[in-house]
Amino acid sequence: MTVDRVKFQEIVESQLPRYVREDFPLLGDFIKQYYISQEFESGPIDVLNNIDQYVKVDQLCDVVDSTKLIGSLDTVDTTIVVSSTEGFSDNNGIIQIDNEIILYQSKTSNTFVECSRGFSGVTTYITSGSPDELTFSSTIAESHTTGATVKNLNILFLKEFLTKLKRQVTPGFTDRNFYTGLDKRNFIINSDSFYKSRY
Repeated sequence: MTVDRVKFQEIVESQLPRYVREDFPLLGDFIKQYYISQEFESGPIDVLNNIDQYVKVDQLCDVVDSTKLIGSLDTVDTTIVVSSTEGFSDNNGIIQIDNEIILYQSKTSNTFVECSRGFSGVTTYITSGSPDELTFSSTIAESHTTGATVKNLNILFLKEFLTKLKRQVTPGFTDRNFYTGLDKRNFIINSDSFYKSRY
């Protein structure tokens, strides 16, 4: 999701008084890193600042779940080549390949760059056996083979939001997967005609 709003992480260092920046030069970077951890796509501050964008059906239906790994990946590689990065966060995104969670700093059209391997993060919002708990996983760097699925973990929140929307607007279709060629947005927006036709 692209929103043209200034992020606090970009200006927080300049907001500190000059004597603080001079006497404690690492404090600005520390605070900046904190806000980076909160302002990533679907992060707490991002959700609060951009809730008006998240409630749009267009945003919920056009998410990209995954892409494919091009070439094999060793445990020390920090650049990941994939078929396409379209639909993934531009900066500070989280992906999952097999069991490994990876944080990337930026992306190009087909690579994730400056990757931190063996990262930690939320892999699902509904844990089997405990549906009211999310699953937070810590991983280690692993090798991966060509064609492995690269999951977009930044959209987990949007998928849950879509499930809630389907539950409210299209009861009975909540746990159903839509046909691949179906225009989900159009179906949800015009679902009232389906319910009206039953009378």
